[in-house]
Amino acid sequence: MIRKILKAVLPKSIIKLLERTLRYFKTLSCYLYDFRRYARYSNTVHPEDNPQKLEARITAHYHVIEKGLSLKEIKPGFGQAVVNDLLHLLNFYVSKNYSTDNVQFISAIGALEDYIQFNKSVNADVSDVEEIVIKLKARISGDTKIGGIIEINKIDILKLSKSDFEQFVTGRHSIRNFTDETVDMSLINKAVKIASRTPSVCNRQSWKVYAVNEREKIDRLLSIQTGNRGFGHTVNMLLLVTSDLNYFDGAGERNEAFVDGGLFSMSLLYALYNVGLGAVSLNWAVAKNKDKQLRRLINIKKSENVIMYIAVGHFPDKIKVPYSTRKEPEDIITIV
Repeated sequence: MIRKILKAVLPKSIIKLLERTLRYFKTLSCYLYDFRRYARYSNTVHPEDNPQKLEARITAHYHVIEKGLSLKEIKPGFGQAVVNDLLHLLNFYVSKNYSTDNVQFISAIGALEDYIQFNKSVNADVSDVEEIVIKLKARISGDTKIGGIIEINKIDILKLSKSDFEQFVTGRHSIRNFTDETVDMSLINKAVKIASRTPSVCNRQSWKVYAVNEREKIDRLLSIQTGNRGFGHTVNMLLLVTSDLNYFDGAGERNEAFVDGGLFSMSLLYALYNVGLGAVSLNWAVAKNKDKQLRRLINIKKSENVIMYIAVGHFPDKIKVPYSTRKEPEDIITIV
């Protein structure tokens, strides 16, 4: 009723201005809703105040150790600060009487055992770490070998890339050790063509891919991204996936760029594996200053959200990869 009255007494230009203003404030209120929920429930403001947050922190820490052990060149005693933080988190977890027979806790012990084994093999003293790990392991009733690293062969991993879907998915790993062989753009084009079959909202296909193969540019881009230490210098093809905000509309689609861009990125990772290339997704979880720095380095449109980097290369003959244990279906599915 009010809308009809306003339309009857106000010029069309004013009506349109009011409608745009209303849409703006509706979208803003939705972003504030997102912010309040994130501030309340994430680890940002109230860290480690429930088992889920603590398990997430444990997983992030032990995976750093797994990644370090998967590198071609490993420094003895690497990651001491991360190891010490992980031991603190595990002891804190135990002090809270949370279950030690879950995937995260057991995987952390497995990763630490591989860390100890490696350091012993190079005569690095980690006896203080081992002493704590032995005590923590005593709280586990099952096998601890669901964390750490595994070694796979190039022949085997490429064979799985042409198998049925379950074996294909199981066979794909994040690769952080590439050969010096140049990545042909024809393979990237083929992978992007495959990934373009990804579903998107109303088939809008907002994604873009920036391919960088110049050494200097790759180094500059990797220097502002955390997560490539120890292997970034071996990357000779770097992809940047973005999603263009021009394709979306209204408060309801405020996060759709990340949904569509994330779906496409996963498809692209699978497609790269299918064409015989190794790859690892590198998160773009950064503050605004780094986002601005990236945009100064390469000509990404201001309307595009950066989703992630993907480092790409050819497989070496033998590859060490993180165990990267997955949760069981019953830990994921809720029947409602």
